[in-house]
Amino acid sequence: MMKDVGMAIMLKRKELGITIQQLSDKTGISITTLSQIENGKRTRKPQFYTLYKIADALEMDVNELIGK
Repeated sequence: MMKDVGMAIMLKRKELGITIQQLSDKTGISITTLSQIENGKRTRKPQFYTLYKIADALEMDVNELIGK
């Protein structure tokens, strides 16, 4: 599941022309954490609030992000 979420984040970010730095600035989430999520390398699942902040910054619903 994490790889799917990470891929959705990366694809939407690139579609919007947003760099990982810009996403970090918008969300307050570190570049390292965002990169780990995008690449499925995160050892823990991100908290719902983290996913919500990412989805909001990418102008999408969190359900789209998690594939519901």
